[in-house]
This record gives sequence, C-alpha cells and structure tokens, in this order.
Amino acid sequence: MKNPIRVNGKADIPAVMAFIEKSGITASDRSGEAVCSLVCEELLLHLLERGCTEIGVSAGRHADGYIEVRAAGARMDLSEPAAGTGKDEIETQISGCLLEQYADHFTFRYRRGVNIYRIYAGKRSSFDLTEEIFSYYRDADPEKPHRPMDVLRFIARRHKGIFSVSVFVILVKHLSALMLPVFVSNIINYVTETGVFFSFPVFLNIALSMAALTLNLVCFWLDSRYYRRFTRAVEAGFRMAIIRKLQILSIRFHNNAQSGVILSKLISDVQFIQMLIYDRLQEILYISEDILFVIVVAILRYPLMLIFYFALIPVVVLLLRHFLKRMQDKRAGMRQRNEQVGAAVKEMLEMESLVRAHGLQRTEYRSVLAKVRSAQRAAVLYDRQTVSVNNIAYGLFQGLRLLSLSVAAMLTAIGHIQIGTLVLFQSIFEMILANVQRMLDAVPQFTQGYDSLKSVNEILYVDDIERNGKELLPNPVRGEIEFRNVSFRYDEEKEPVLKDISFRVPAGGSIAFVGKSGEGKTTILNLVLGLYSPQKGEILVDGKNLETLEKSAYRRRIAVVPQQTVLFSGSLWNNLVYGLNYVSKESVMDVIRQVGLEDLVAELPDGLDSAILENGGNLSGGQRQRIAIARALLRNPRIIILDEATSALDQASEKQVQEAIDSMMGHCTVIMVAHRLNTLRHADTVYRVTNGRLERCENIDQL
Repeated sequence: MKNPIRVNGKADIPAVMAFIEKSGITASDRSGEAVCSLVCEELLLHLLERGCTEIGVSAGRHADGYIEVRAAGARMDLSEPAAGTGKDEIETQISGCLLEQYADHFTFRYRRGVNIYRIYAGKRSSFDLTEEIFSYYRDADPEKPHRPMDVLRFIARRHKGIFSVSVFVILVKHLSALMLPVFVSNIINYVTETGVFFSFPVFLNIALSMAALTLNLVCFWLDSRYYRRFTRAVEAGFRMAIIRKLQILSIRFHNNAQSGVILSKLISDVQFIQMLIYDRLQEILYISEDILFVIVVAILRYPLMLIFYFALIPVVVLLLRHFLKRMQDKRAGMRQRNEQVGAAVKEMLEMESLVRAHGLQRTEYRSVLAKVRSAQRAAVLYDRQTVSVNNIAYGLFQGLRLLSLSVAAMLTAIGHIQIGTLVLFQSIFEMILANVQRMLDAVPQFTQGYDSLKSVNEILYVDDIERNGKELLPNPVRGEIEFRNVSFRYDEEKEPVLKDISFRVPAGGSIAFVGKSGEGKTTILNLVLGLYSPQKGEILVDGKNLETLEKSAYRRRIAVVPQQTVLFSGSLWNNLVYGLNYVSKESVMDVIRQVGLEDLVAELPDGLDSAILENGGNLSGGQRQRIAIARALLRNPRIIILDEATSALDQASEKQVQEAIDSMMGHCTVIMVAHRLNTLRHADTVYRVTNGRLERCENIDQL
C-alpha cells in the first residue's frame, strides 16, 4: 500500500478499508462519498501497534475536506508534546512523520473511550516540483537515449503558464531598457533640428522614458516574485527527487557509492542547475531580443545598417559555439576531480580517530593532497581556457566597437543619418556587445550547469532499485523466520557468501550465529532485513515470501542493534525515540533503567534533553551501545536483530542488558550474532557459519 492512500488527489475510502481489513481488525465505513483528503498509513499502523481492535474511517462533508479516523481504546493524543521535547519539535514531528506533504493539519478529540482524528486536506503548493521531477526520471524509458536538457524541457511544458509569463516579463523588462536610447535619440534629433528644447515632443519622450523606467522596475519585481521563486522550487525539487531516489536505491548502490560525491551532486550541482535556468536563460533571451530590436530599428531608421549588423551576428554566434565546445570538456574534468576531493576529505574526517590511533596523519595528508593538486591542475587548465576566451573576446569586441563607431560617424558626416540616430546605433551596438561579453563570461556557467545536469542524471537514472512488494503481514505479526535453501553472493563473478542454507526460528524464539569474520553472519542479518535478495531459495516471514512484502511496513516491526552504534547530533531523547511518533516519558525511563542508563541521564546537565555529539563523540563505547539497545527495546518489535550487541559492555553491564533482552524473549523473535558464551547460552539454537554453510552447535561449551 503506497503512502499516502489517495487517488487523483482524493481519499480512496475502499483502499483504506481494504488496508484495515488486511490488518485483521474490525472496520466500519459510515461516510459514503470520499472528499479530497488523505489517510496516512503511519497513523493506522500506530493505532494497530497500540492494540486497537476497532477503527472506523469516514469522509467528512466539510468545506476543507477531511478524513475522520476513530479508534477505540485508551486515550492516544498525538497532538500533545511528547515528554522530553518542546512544542515546536513535536509539531514538526507530526507534520513530517504523520501528515506527509499533502495534509494541512489534524485535530484530536477523545470521547467516550474513542479517539477521533480528523486529517484535513492540504493544498499542495504549485511550486512543489518534487513529485514531477521524481516521476519524470522514474517513468523514463530506459531504451531511449536521454539528453541532459530533456528534464528542463519537461518542466517547462508542465508549467508553461508561469514559464510563458516569466519569459514575457523578462522580454518586457529588457525591452524597456532598450527603448531608452530610442527616446534619447528622438530628443537629440528634435533639438538639433529645431533648436527648441521646451516643446511637446521633447517632454513626450521624457515621459515615455520615465514610463519605461517604471515598467522596468515593475518587471524586476514580478521576475523576482514569480520566476526566481519558480527556479528555486526547481532547485528544491531536484534535491528532494535525489533524496527520494537515494532512499529507494538498493543497499548495494549505497555500499559502492562515495557519500562525498553524492553530497556534491546534491548541493553544488543542483545549485548550478538553478543558475542555468534563471541567469543563463535571461542572457539568451536578452541576446535574442537585442538582435530583433536592432533589425526593427535599422529598418525604421537606416536599413543599410542591417548589412553591417548581419555581418557581425554570424561571427558572434560561431565564436560562442566554438568556445562553448572547448569549455565543456575542461569543466567536466574539473568537476570530477572536485568530487574526488570532497569524498577524500569526508572519508578523512570520518576516519580521524583511526588515523591518529595508527599515527597515519602524514599518509592521509599526502593522499588528500594528491587529489587536491589534481583538482588544482584541472582548475588551472580550465582557468587558462577561460582567460584566453575572455582576452580574445575583449580584443575582438573592441575592434568591432571601433568599426561600428567609424561607420556610424562616416554616415553622419555625409548626411545619411542624424546625430541622434548615430547615438542610437552606437548605444544599441554597445548594448549588444555588453550582452555578448556577458554571454562569453557566462560560458563557464553554461558548461557548469549543463555538466551538473549530467551529474545529477547519474543518480536519477540509476535503475538499481530495491525490490519491494505490496503485501502486508497479517496483524498481529508473529515474527516467524524461515530460510529455505538460500544461496547468496554479492558479486556474480565471486563465490557465494551463503550456500544453500536452511533454518527456522519460531515466533518468539531465538537463534544465534557464530563464526570467523567474513563467513556470512552479518549477511544473514541483512537478508532478514530485506536489504539484499537471495539468488536462490526463499525467505519466509510468517509464511509469506519476504520478496512479496512491503519492506517499509515489515521493517517497522523490526529493531536492530548494530555492531557500530549510529548516533546523530541532537538530544539524548531524540536519539532514543528516533522513528517513533509518540512515546511517553515513563516508557523511556523504564527502558533506561532496564539497560542501566539511569546514571548517564543523572550525570548529563540537562538529562534527556542533553546534547549528544555526532556519532556519540561525548559518550563511551558502552554508553553508545546501551543507547542503541534502549532504542531497540522502545520500538516494542516483533523481531529484534542483535549484531554483537553487548561486545562493548563489561560483565556487570552485559548482565543487566541481557536481562532486558531476556525479558523480550518469548514476546519477540531474537536473531543475534555473538561470540560471548554468556550471550549464546540464552539462544534456543546456535549455528556456526563456516564457508557459507551452517553447522548446528549442540554443545556451546565446545565453541
């Protein structure tokens, strides 16, 4: 079931009812017709997890449109601030986690033992382009060649209204500036012919000049108000489309990708795309309008000047094409080397503790320095090309400027044109040269923007998507796991990591895997999570093939304690309740006592609201691991995965944490990788993993 549940912008009540019926609870529908709104899957799942036995869904006949969800049971007010968080934070949490991007707000009432939620329709912003950009790449035909600019043409077609109006405003803005020399020329010609300044024609042209200036200012405001906002929406749309794509790409892609390179695409390249469609488009429109304006003015004032201008235009066009082609290759090389520098620096920062522990600062410095110097050489070559282009263009344009002035002066001297017309032609020619010069100066930005489009396409066109089914597990989830003749390899050209393995963990049972490093223990855990798919055999969860399950809904029932604890910068509370919509402070404190974290909470200056550094830099290894275990216990999972979960704990702490885990055994399925005998003794079954095969251990003491 996709999230949110809706069809053509309207809540799909039959789909909601089908979802609830699949979940195994009593459902009722009193509404009749659906109204524009949505029901979020997260809300329904949250209610199911809280043990609701009856949920009703109806569409309200309200001007705004809403979906009403009624859940029998204890009071569950999701709009109240959770303990340990501020009001602003919980509002953000609700908006981001429950209502997604289409809902506006929701209200809550508790009446006679029934929780009543009203989720109101949210109007999607006309400047939210995330879905359009993401869908364009998702639906692209892989058999057809894709040019980098195709996506911008697609956006322009989809938003031709604002795009057309914006182009019109830009053209009017520039035309108002072009008309000023015409009005000045009229004044000069009239005054030189009549010798009279205070006259109606002079004041008329002055008034027209003031009107042109006013129009120019109005167009500037409209441009910044709408088109610039639109291009910023395109920028945000590309960023969010990349993020959405990253979230559905396979774990194999993420393991092979360099995060520094991805960050460069997400931040820098997307910014250059915005500059391409705003600044560079305006420059193209300006040049095009200049050419048309010159043709019209020359026809009206002195048609023979067209020959002179038409002789110059091909020179300018050929010059631009020549330099654009030469700049693209240099720019591509510089971008790739800059991405390598970013990736190397990020890797160095992440490994700083390891580097210092082994005294490898000089080695790491030389490694990064080599990449920096490579990027520097590429930048120098690019700058040389840019400087040579600008120098050639400057000399050429100065010559053209002198030639234009000489021709116009000669025509004035022999009486073919007036002095005002001379000023007009020279002003127009100066304007053309200024725009062409600006175009040449912008050649690096053109190539940069074009190359950035190619760069983001490298992610958005990737087809390595995580396979995801649509089937939901029945409620309640039991947590039975079974491997049937499963074989798996990371690379088709390498030996299988797992070879025809089979085992079964009953619901509420526990299983442990031991073995040497690299034998495939963590691979088994990753297969249980659905991060990889086996090449042979099948994995069953409660009797259903894991490949057919909707992975997000399935993983919500799982808690993982990894060997390397992942903590983010933020409060201790946020690290503990990460991913949970609402948790009471009493529940958190109960788990904290179970895993022995109460001393840490007491020592911290602000208790649960105390700041934790990125990756838990201000905590010990044991404290970080206990936070990870507490986070897992708070999820009340049906399946818990422990990858060396107690490896960083001393014996006293291990015993306390093990008691907390033991309390869950029987209530949820436990799958663990461990080497401590104390931990293994708590497992129902222990397997040794050797060369990708399983060997059951009957006597743990012999390990």
